[in-house]
Amino acid sequence: MGELIQLLKTEEYVNKSKIQLKRLRASDLVIIDDIMYMAMDQREATLFFQLVHQLYEQSSLILTSNRSPEEWTEIVGNQGMMTAILDRLLHRVEVIHMNNESHRLKNQHVQLSVAYPTHLKTSLKVYLPWVNLFYL
Repeated sequence: MGELIQLLKTEEYVNKSKIQLKRLRASDLVIIDDIMYMAMDQREATLFFQLVHQLYEQSSLILTSNRSPEEWTEIVGNQGMMTAILDRLLHRVEVIHMNNESHRLKNQHVQLSVAYPTHLKTSLKVYLPWVNLFYL
């Protein structure tokens, strides 16, 4: 989520950010991991809302969070903005609650290289040629 917010904040003047966000907006599936794990200021919340609004109805979204949507308002600090974001995120949604042991800790011995060839991996982005996918 932090990398996504940084891309959004620098899109206007950093060409690399512009290119990555253009690719993200054109994706059929966008996965955002650890959403709402850190506080957002008003500008960041607005940029995130604009992205969600652009992706709404055109892309599938998979979001992960250690916090419930009820706690997100505290992180954003603006109930109106959070209501608008949640309105788009929770419309026609399937919520899966996983209140178990951390999947990462439980399966830490499983490596990404087992499932995907090394040449498909980059730092935090995974490219799967058969799906128009953007993972942050």
